[in-house]
Amino acid sequence: STCGNNVCEPSCSETCDNCSDCGCISPCERCVNGICVDVCGACCFEDEGCIDNVTSETCAERGGDEFHLRRTCDDRDGNGIADICDVPAVSIWCMIVLVLLLLAGMTIKFDQRIGLSDGG
Repeated sequence: STCGNNVCEPSCSETCDNCSDCGCISPCERCVNGICVDVCGACCFEDEGCIDNVTSETCAERGGDEFHLRRTCDDRDGNGIADICDVPAVSIWCMIVLVLLLLAGMTIKFDQRIGLSDGG
């Protein structure tokens, strides 16, 4: 693998006896059982901000609300909020169920009122 203009030997993406043997260990890599693993992700903030490539410790130090390992702050839906930090939208099926329950409740209430006015 490469780090800037340097070639890493051994590659950080492969097993290595000691991760510090690789000349370009990023702050996002930790040596776990002789394997370099990525420990960074996306950090979400209450104001809907997001920063990429931080550890959970850095996220907490900066006052982040949520940390998402190996995720990014991509905004694929273009709403100005990182998708990982978006409040989950109500699915279409959930909306259909809510509407049906509302209609069923209104029908029962309407039937009860008609029954009362007919003297039944």
